[in-house]
Amino acid sequence: MNRYKHFLYIVLVLSSAACLDDTANSESADTPTPIDANARTEVVQDQADIDAVEQFNITSFKKLNCKVTDNVLENNQKWIPERDRLVAIVADETTEDPDFGESHRLVRVYNSETCEVIFNEELPVNVSPDYPYYLMGVDSMDRRLVGILGTGQFYVYDLDNNLLSPALKPQFRGQRYLDDAQSGNILQMETIGRYVVGYSEDIGPFVYNLTIPTSPKQEQPLAEYKVSERDFSSLFVLKAEDDKQYAIVPEYNAENRSFALNTLTESPTAVNTQLTKSARTSRYVVLRMKNEQKTAIAVDMQTKKRIELPEAVAGKNTQEVMTWVNANVK
Repeated sequence: MNRYKHFLYIVLVLSSAACLDDTANSESADTPTPIDANARTEVVQDQADIDAVEQFNITSFKKLNCKVTDNVLENNQKWIPERDRLVAIVADETTEDPDFGESHRLVRVYNSETCEVIFNEELPVNVSPDYPYYLMGVDSMDRRLVGILGTGQFYVYDLDNNLLSPALKPQFRGQRYLDDAQSGNILQMETIGRYVVGYSEDIGPFVYNLTIPTSPKQEQPLAEYKVSERDFSSLFVLKAEDDKQYAIVPEYNAENRSFALNTLTESPTAVNTQLTKSARTSRYVVLRMKNEQKTAIAVDMQTKKRIELPEAVAGKNTQEVMTWVNANVK
């Protein structure tokens, strides 16, 4: 109760201070400190959710006082108030192309308190000068990483260390057939734990471990099934905490342009990753939980979904599980 009263006291003090400040400045507009008066878009503020008094975040009272210099596309700047950083992809006279015009490929990072530029790096042309890079979310944990997406590659900027990773271009083990120049373009990316999961057009899903942001490591699938010449299904088992794993079979739907991780368990679960060589390329894959019952997790790699097993079947050996699956799944 004392902590709750203390929280209310802080809110009242800050609110009163804000009101006094507004009164004192009633004759003048609240003018932000400009970096460039010709900024083209407004910043979309991201704020942490407040779930409880104990998680109250004072950054919610912050106000962005900077504007991005030069030209920036809509939604291509991101303010991280709890780290006092404003990240943007901009175009200026140094990247302008005589034939194509603006080229949005400068990564520029500001201290959002002082408006000082603390990082500025020009990226290589993204296929063509008029193909911009875009900011994307790659950190669902503590918001210290920002992704920069090109056509077939991406970068990771580390806010804490003020460093940019090398270009990350996904590689794939099995033979892939490329239809045209669009093949290999990164269409979607999602995060899970310390991993970013994406999909390359006509090629398939990929995963990078971002534990070390300056040198992200690409993870290889535990199993991969060729559904068709241009559709590969990949099963990834990724380390989480407490010796548990995320088990996912990512799926991209071209019709509605949606991307799903298709987690096989509701939460990270300890699983045995030992599979025979033939099982690693089969339509049906059976994993085992590391519990007392060694419960089976059956996966249909063609549909990219977990197969719901009767409880009596889930406790049987793998051969018996496969017999049931072959008889009951079409």
